[in-house]
Amino acid sequence: MRGLVYLFEGAGLAAGVALFANTTGMLNEALRFYNERYNFLGTDSEGRYYQDGK
Repeated sequence: MRGLVYLFEGAGLAAGVALFANTTGMLNEALRFYNERYNFLGTDSEGRYYQDGK
């Protein structure tokens, strides 16, 4: 993992972004992790988007 980015609004966490290493193995593990736990919203030129609440 390269890093984490958090966005806070008011007194609470509004969003978070995980920055992963650019390897095929890490990408596959990250995709599996997110697909098992979060609702996939879509992609754009910046990345993939998920929402909590499965």
